[in-house]
Amino acid sequence: MDGSSLRRLLREAPVVALIHCAKGSVLDDPSTVERLARACAEGGARLLRVEGADNVRRVKVATGLPVIGRIDRVYPDSSVRSTATVAEVRELLEAGCELIALDATSRPRPHGERLGDLVTAVRSQGRLAVADCEDEESAAYAIHAGCDAVSTGLAGYGGRPKAAASGPDWELLRKVVRLSDRPVLAEGRFAEEWQVEAALRIGASGVVIGSALADPAAQTRRFLRAGVRRHCRVAAFDIGVHWLRFGLFDEDWRLLETDQTPLVGTPEDWIGWFRSVLSKRDAECAAVVSPGTVNPRSGNVWETPEGWTARFSAETLGAPTVALNRALAAAWAHACLPEFAGMRVATLLVGKSVACGLCNQQSLVLGSLGQHPRLDEMPTTCGKSFEALLEGVSTSPRPTEEQRARANAAIAEAVRLIGGLWLPEVVVLSGPVGSAEWVELELGYRKGWAQFRVLPSPLGGQAALHGAAALALFPPKALRGG
Repeated sequence: MDGSSLRRLLREAPVVALIHCAKGSVLDDPSTVERLARACAEGGARLLRVEGADNVRRVKVATGLPVIGRIDRVYPDSSVRSTATVAEVRELLEAGCELIALDATSRPRPHGERLGDLVTAVRSQGRLAVADCEDEESAAYAIHAGCDAVSTGLAGYGGRPKAAASGPDWELLRKVVRLSDRPVLAEGRFAEEWQVEAALRIGASGVVIGSALADPAAQTRRFLRAGVRRHCRVAAFDIGVHWLRFGLFDEDWRLLETDQTPLVGTPEDWIGWFRSVLSKRDAECAAVVSPGTVNPRSGNVWETPEGWTARFSAETLGAPTVALNRALAAAWAHACLPEFAGMRVATLLVGKSVACGLCNQQSLVLGSLGQHPRLDEMPTTCGKSFEALLEGVSTSPRPTEEQRARANAAIAEAVRLIGGLWLPEVVVLSGPVGSAEWVELELGYRKGWAQFRVLPSPLGGQAALHGAAALALFPPKALRGG
């Protein structure tokens, strides 16, 4: 096999099935490895990746397919374990491997051997050397050493910090593809169909998939994470424009009691109120939702319309804490309700201005640092900002007809924007203005527009507060990080 034939093979079937059973697992026996390989071959795989010379022999006899082989072996004088020396290369050559995977980092190899020595041994027998890389530097090092193909298989596993909380290292893949014209195998935490398609669009020749194909234990853990939830009482806090609101929720997401205080002072004063409330309630964790942008991993509120910053965390509140933007929290609350679960549901939070969030297939759409959709910054057809249209409405106990008309115009404008941009199945209205009984919508749908329903929130004006508790009790995938 040469580089051209490898490319042709991957064009026909770009998924490389990794057949690897964890040491000591119930699947760790030769006959199971053989059956897994045959099953992947029956599914259409044309290239397999296998660990261990004996397994390579069995798999080749069972399937007749070409194999990328490697040997994982521990040496006392080196941290390199994957096909670390020429001795492992010879074992794999004797087993019949068409391609041999090598740890292609610059870390010292056992016995002072060099990557180039292993590449020479592989290529001298007419086989291909596949470089397992952890970063752009190791990919460049492998290409210079003469490797025939490059894999991102060590991204996040080779001793350096993982680039992302979960999922493939897309940025590394882009960098490796740009380095040379050698075939690139995308590898590492691929588990979804869209990830395969994205890798190929980036320029990978093929995608190596392991545990998502052949590790029931890993897949069981993955699906169990989707059902993870806390079993505790939650003290939920919602920072509004004019008030701080508290709600105590039980482990079944039922609201037990509420409290409210005017929004005065500084964020330090607010945190003092939060701590005071917590000290008087039987709550094991806290959740805070806030205007502006909140980093969900640190609890830092790093941007708000008013310019204040704060940190809501276990250190500042004295209890395990989750924090997020309040519109995102309201969106998650609606996605967790039985009537909206599983839907593409948009939430429109209307008060002093408009804010929004989107959930699709039980996934909350947000940026890596907690960035949220900025609907309030978009222009309206009348030329006025949303805040100008809503001026005075949220603070007036009895809005005038003129104020109501402006508010209805703002809501209709926002719903049109959401419908045109996000194509939701339903838009849920919430917030002090959005949940008002006088809200009327005459959207005037045009031909060709996606049809969707606009409904009042079952949670009324407390969607953000319920969303705070939902973030703590059953966190969305974006906050689970695994």
